[in-house]
Amino acid sequence: MRENSNITYILPRWEHYPPLATETYIVIVVVIVLTLIVGTLGNCTVIFLFAKYKSLRTTPNILLLNLTVASLLMCVFSMPIIIVHCIVDQPNYQDQVQAFVCNGDAFTGAFVGFSGILSVTALAIDRCNVISRQNGGHRSGSKKFSYCSTVLIFIISFTSALAPLLGFGKFVQDGSEIFCTFDFFTRSVNNVMYNVFIQLTFFVVPLIAIVTSYTCIYLTVRKHERTFFKGNKGIENQECSLRRICKERKQVKTEVKIAKVTVICVSVFCISWFPYAMVALIGLFGDCEGIDRMVTALPAIFAKVSTVLNPLIYVILQGQFKKKIVLMLYRRPDGVRLLSTTEQTSTIM
Repeated sequence: MRENSNITYILPRWEHYPPLATETYIVIVVVIVLTLIVGTLGNCTVIFLFAKYKSLRTTPNILLLNLTVASLLMCVFSMPIIIVHCIVDQPNYQDQVQAFVCNGDAFTGAFVGFSGILSVTALAIDRCNVISRQNGGHRSGSKKFSYCSTVLIFIISFTSALAPLLGFGKFVQDGSEIFCTFDFFTRSVNNVMYNVFIQLTFFVVPLIAIVTSYTCIYLTVRKHERTFFKGNKGIENQECSLRRICKERKQVKTEVKIAKVTVICVSVFCISWFPYAMVALIGLFGDCEGIDRMVTALPAIFAKVSTVLNPLIYVILQGQFKKKIVLMLYRRPDGVRLLSTTEQTSTIM
């Protein structure tokens, strides 16, 4: 534990709690290093595939790319700082340097986290809008919506993450003395208002939008299934109508595959960031005596590890990305692809 606890970004409350064991720090370093390696490789693979193959540049994939880039930023800028925190004896450095590093780590984590949850929210709204269309015509989302959403997500996330550096809220070091995050314990009006703002903007409202969107998707698909079976009963007299329904049914099944992948991504993000929300609410409005050093470290670990899961989900569960990887790997020495059938563009998105 540091003796110079008068540094503004270190809360005095941690003086009353014993430091984490050396074994705990070793485990955290191992987890973060593995997350850094796998997360960087996974995110770079997704970005490379998106840049290489034009067929992947679909409307939902634009929002997925935004999430992937944000995760890569976490791996490149935030995780190395965490590893340094675990290995280097920071009290040997000036207080200003320590505060600068802490603020940089917290800002990066906040910006990436905000961008991620807003990206999956925008993706859920886009999928709901596409699948809920009742006409059997064009079913692709609007690229204008994706681009505008990406710009808006960047502006909101950047300004919200920058606010503590400008005096609205505060970044501090958590009990593990490894991660830097929001101040969940100072109950000043300014700090409470900021924490309530981020809880509502980046957790409550997105969850409501996501649940509403996927409820709408479920109801639309259920209604479509009933229409299909009703059409099947009159197959002799309504052959043309049945063909139209079959075509629409195939399109809806395609969109549902996308929605399933998105639901998994949303679930991963909610699981990853839910501990943060609970610790913040207890720290601000409840009895925070039970929140020790390890309790504050666990939410940060969950959030960092989520940067690994997202690109792996895209590659494993989405047929498009899997086919493109196979296309790159299975080639003859002369450069001719062995699996020529995989060159056909997948209809998943």
